[in-house]
Amino acid sequence: MNLKKYLITRATSMLAWVGAIGIVLEILLHLGSISVLMLVFFVALIAAPEQWFHNLFKGWAKKLDEL
Repeated sequence: MNLKKYLITRATSMLAWVGAIGIVLEILLHLGSISVLMLVFFVALIAAPEQWFHNLFKGWAKKLDEL
């Protein structure tokens, strides 16, 4: 299976995006003292409904597919 096609199929998965965003934030956290970003991210995960995240990531996946 093509790597791009595989990643696009995973682009609508909530856990895949949490992992990807978590990796990026973790890298940023080790560059300096910006631990507030992680707190804000997790608060957003708790406060915002999953459907909002699903629609956001679905839009991103559509844009990736159009590339």
